[in-house]
Amino acid sequence: MKVGRDASLQKAVFHGPVNFDQLETIGVLMAEGASFLNPNAPAEVNRLKADGNVVFTNAIFALPAHFQSSHIADNFKMDGAHFTNARALASFEAIKVTGAADFSGASFAGYVSLKDAHLHTLNLTDVEWPSHPYGEWLWLNGMSYQRVMAGTEKDSWRNLLVLVDRTAHRTAYSIDIYSGLAEFYRREGYAGQANQFFIAQKRREREEVLRGAQWCWSVFLDWFVGYGRSPERALFWSTAMVLFGMVVFRPHRMEARMPNLKIDHYSPFWYSMDMFLPLIKLQDADLWKPHDDARFARFWSRLHTMLGWALIPIALAAWTGMLEK
Repeated sequence: MKVGRDASLQKAVFHGPVNFDQLETIGVLMAEGASFLNPNAPAEVNRLKADGNVVFTNAIFALPAHFQSSHIADNFKMDGAHFTNARALASFEAIKVTGAADFSGASFAGYVSLKDAHLHTLNLTDVEWPSHPYGEWLWLNGMSYQRVMAGTEKDSWRNLLVLVDRTAHRTAYSIDIYSGLAEFYRREGYAGQANQFFIAQKRREREEVLRGAQWCWSVFLDWFVGYGRSPERALFWSTAMVLFGMVVFRPHRMEARMPNLKIDHYSPFWYSMDMFLPLIKLQDADLWKPHDDARFARFWSRLHTMLGWALIPIALAAWTGMLEK
């Protein structure tokens, strides 16, 4: 069907199957308050082409709703719409919206897919999402946008992070979901929020994909430098290592390598630093050593040096940005 002007379905009630596949409208498609009540057949609005707004504000869908591959030259308004069937799919896959796709205040009882959707602006403010006991119910992979929001400027990023994080909601994992949000917030000048999405993606990757040595390496990078996004952690842990070395290398456990040195000239701090820092010689390690009977101190002196050679280069890589990818 082709409509050369506006098309109005406002407050229409459909008890039977609905098929508006390949509908073309020159003006506005108004379906505000419409009700699609057949629980057994989907509402098919695939490959819709609209030169104006498409408005389903406060519409009710008691059946699956399919809007795949639709092209909307202006705004797509689904604000306040209710998808009431817990087993039904609301599919907006591969839709293209030149303006805003507004789902604010909408409620979804079933499954939702925005796979491969291309939107200028996406508004998910106050959306009520389902709570399925198992399985995935939300697909956002391949989706692109210029702007996205899910609440106030202060709370939006937290709401989005909760939404895409499987520990809070059952979402299908895809790297591009997190990377897209990280890129958006970095582009907007919110580096801290962008880092949170990057770290969340790495943790989700660890849960879903990594095994064995890769899983252990991921845990270590998270703990030590926040995957390169929190290099200041390396300073904290390195300081802790040096302080622990000061406790282990107390004067009563140490002896001079040369007979003319007195123990009151010994400094646990400088000895611990000299053992921990690679390529830097403070000479304290050349002048002192643990007693032969101080077995743990002798063991720790070797491990202390090995940890320094392992951790300091990783810390430097984090500070210089080499671990950010």
